[in-house]
Amino acid sequence: MPPIKGQSLLVIGGSSGIGAAIAKLALAEGLRVSIASSDPDRVSNKVASLKKDFPGGNITGHVADVSQDNVEARLEKLLTDVTTANGTPLDHIVYTAIRINLKPVSE
Repeated sequence: MPPIKGQSLLVIGGSSGIGAAIAKLALAEGLRVSIASSDPDRVSNKVASLKKDFPGGNITGHVADVSQDNVEARLEKLLTDVTTANGTPLDHIVYTAIRINLKPVSE
């Protein structure tokens, strides 16, 4: 695999679970990482945790709820916010966010 150190990554759904694990691995590999989630507290807590684990790492957090209406506009705003904060275009995007509102199955 070609080296990816120094490249930028956005993990949508990066405040917990698989997304958080990907963010952690990416920081360990030297990427500039941005995480996004719908919960502001989870974003700030995860960013603080990752900064503690990777003191020299480049990590930013963004609040974005992509489970609601206007998904395209919300994603566009998120991408603009991330590239503005980083000062560079994104190299990679990982989407791990999922919110399923299950309803009873009618027979």
